Amino acid sequence: MLSCKKNDKEKEQKSNQQELFTKKIAQYEKNGKPVILTSSKNQLIIYKDSTSFWLDNLKEPAKKILSAEDTTSIYHYTIKWDKYDKPDIEKKHFRDALLDKNFWTDTDKKNGDDYTYPYTESNITLKEDPGVIFFTYKENYLDEYEEQKEHVCNYLLYLSKPNELILLDYKDRIDNYKGYFTAVSDPMSLAANYDLYDGLFESFYYKTCGSFYWGFEVDSVGNDVSHQGFINYENGYYNKSMRFELNEFSSKEKVINVLQAIKDTIQRAEEKEYINGINEKAINIDDISNCFKNEVKAEKEFLNKELIVRCSIDAIEKADGWLDTDGYKYKIRAYSTELFDEWISGYDIVGYTNDEGFANLSCPNDIIMKCVLTSGSCRRFTFKDCELMLFGK
Repeated sequence: MLSCKKNDKEKEQKSNQQELFTKKIAQYEKNGKPVILTSSKNQLIIYKDSTSFWLDNLKEPAKKILSAEDTTSIYHYTIKWDKYDKPDIEKKHFRDALLDKNFWTDTDKKNGDDYTYPYTESNITLKEDPGVIFFTYKENYLDEYEEQKEHVCNYLLYLSKPNELILLDYKDRIDNYKGYFTAVSDPMSLAANYDLYDGLFESFYYKTCGSFYWGFEVDSVGNDVSHQGFINYENGYYNKSMRFELNEFSSKEKVINVLQAIKDTIQRAEEKEYINGINEKAINIDDISNCFKNEVKAEKEFLNKELIVRCSIDAIEKADGWLDTDGYKYKIRAYSTELFDEWISGYDIVGYTNDEGFANLSCPNDIIMKCVLTSGSCRRFTFKDCELMLFGK
């Protein structure tokens, strides 16, 4: 009997809470304060009043959680490198910002340096379990070339910490009362921490540097509770990734090994990119030969032009004959094949060069060279200013 009365009382209490919740929503809407997000489960109402967002949990007076009128502190998670121990995760102050009022209204500004993002419901999401909201924010700015650019950032706000935004990485997410975040750094910062910036890694630059990513968990109010036992390195430009254990960052000697491994990986990727680029630009000697079936067109297209040519060579000789072109130390040679005075295969090629790379080349060989065509036909070619770019063996 007592149990039944208790259940009835709980049902009545929940019904009263839901009725109050519904009335509150209607009241805000009637007073011109649009309700943006609600959580019936947690009895939360987020509404907009002028240029501010307010939170009403029905238990205490509504409080302002984010406003264009107030200075907002923006933070991001980064990897803090330690010269004498393993790295740590640092919540680092990024900057203070007075959010542009246009974020909350319906109009754009013309000034390229303003933060503008007209409000729509699709730009903000309430995650009920941990009590956080996500939203996107667009920055319009002029780059170093005075060109208009746009950058969209994702932010998180814990309802328990008003006016404190976390700048999110694309890997970050919230579920099951926990946040799964990523602290970010890069090889340049790691190298600088060990005074290696001007030594081992001065060759790093933006497109090849890549980033370190270290995953960790926070609880429902943003406290760090655990982190992964490894740090990933990712380079989107070359589509490369590597994994390093935390103890691989615990001394200068180990850090040098990490950075060297990354550098070796990037150098191999650069070499592959270079080779692929050269192969894409190279013209086969067969194609040039076919073009010379129309000699007038071929001479317009190729003669006295700088070309990247793919061909086979048979020999490297000194360019000291009385018929040789002056000013060159070497000449490359290729020979065609005849049968009964008929041209069967191959080409007669003479190429003049001062490139010492040819002097150390084994022959015969398949090469790609940069050169200038001085004379040509379907069978015979003469080149000058030859530079060796790639070779087969």
